[in-house]
Amino acid sequence: MHSGVSTVQIEAYKRLRHRVQLMGAWSGTLLSLAATLYVDDSDLLHVETSPATNDDEFFKNVQRATMDWGGLVQATGGSLKPSKCFWYMMAWQWNRGVPTMKKPNQLPQSPLLIPQPGQAPNVPIPLKPVDWSEKKLGVFTCPAGDFGFQLQHIKKTGTEWASNMKNSSCPPRDAWLGLRYQLFPKICYGLVAISVPPAKLDTIFQSIYFKALPLLKVNRNIIKLFRTLPYKFQGLGLPNPNIEVLALKLHLIQNHWGSESEVSNFLLQAYETIQMEIGSSANIFTLEYKRFHVLASDGWFKHLWELCNMFSVNITFNECHDIPMTRLNDKSIMDEIILLDWYSPPDLVCINRVRKLKQVHCLGNITLADGRTINPTMFNRDQGTSFLPFPTIEKPTTKDFKLWKDALHGISDHNYHLPFTLGPYLRQPHIDHKWHANEDITEICQQIAPNCYNSYRLNSSLRAT
Repeated sequence: MHSGVSTVQIEAYKRLRHRVQLMGAWSGTLLSLAATLYVDDSDLLHVETSPATNDDEFFKNVQRATMDWGGLVQATGGSLKPSKCFWYMMAWQWNRGVPTMKKPNQLPQSPLLIPQPGQAPNVPIPLKPVDWSEKKLGVFTCPAGDFGFQLQHIKKTGTEWASNMKNSSCPPRDAWLGLRYQLFPKICYGLVAISVPPAKLDTIFQSIYFKALPLLKVNRNIIKLFRTLPYKFQGLGLPNPNIEVLALKLHLIQNHWGSESEVSNFLLQAYETIQMEIGSSANIFTLEYKRFHVLASDGWFKHLWELCNMFSVNITFNECHDIPMTRLNDKSIMDEIILLDWYSPPDLVCINRVRKLKQVHCLGNITLADGRTINPTMFNRDQGTSFLPFPTIEKPTTKDFKLWKDALHGISDHNYHLPFTLGPYLRQPHIDHKWHANEDITEICQQIAPNCYNSYRLNSSLRAT
């Protein structure tokens, strides 16, 4: 019954044009999302896709959508309870090319209102800081991606279990059973969803083991290696938390990848985003995490990449999930620049920032039709245009542009010609060069402004020589 009512609500909400449309970073696959619901817990999502929209205009759109959702809830016999409602607002500012989220005092100060049944007035709900964690399906999360509160919750759960077990005077055999079948399921719940530095997670679990080991008749000062070493190697066989997280994430991918479920769509969107963000055509899980992790934003797949490097695990997806090249013998721009071995990781971040501003990925995107000459527009400071939804907004600095120009010079000669010629086009370029031709190539058009073109027609009276 609840599922049927929720479906009607969501569809009506979408018809009011309140939804988020996410597109794959290079495939263009569309994921339409309005809200996430579980029983009586609903999270509404709003994303502004136009950089021209300011914070106040965005807030007005959110307020209108919130009132519409509240009306739909009331139409189905429910209401929004003010004590359970709150909201976050994520807006960015740039400092020397680096984006940071604005603080609450920099956001619109108007309260967000929710409707109440009958003639009751609308009620304001609190704006939470982006690093304020709330419990969602048993896991404490926040928009800033900080899982510190969840780690403290895990530590508190383990400490309370050890204290209760100590007061219960259970024999060691029962303590072992309680550890494996009562405590571990509790503290491992939700680990698949979190992305925390492995060292921090290991510290939390080791602190729990330190308190629990005396109850198991084991010296609490035993070295860490023997705590998580398997039985067959004479260890205690306690779970290694980072191996547990890696196994859970791999299991999630194995179960959902390619299944066309919503989880599968989310995974694909996240994977394409980190691919395009790093800019390499290689399998990201084979790249050296310590050196190249600065090229990617923190997230689920970046954490998986770190764990794979940590435990020497190699993940390979089908080649259909590799970013397609534009031309024959094409190569990734970042791969060519990395091969120069000129730049430190911070310099690569600067170069990559301009690459994303230009919205290019491979050499075929930056060269002219001859497949050798680098397009002069690659050296100006204008934002590039692409039919693909590049996942980030960039504001490079003067230093970034200088490094970008030097890097392009490094992969070409003094005339900015590549040392080799790219082959024919394999697919329609995603870069909009503002030149278009008809099917029989008798007329070409150049876009010089929005809705303004120069047209050139082939003179059939001229004799070819």
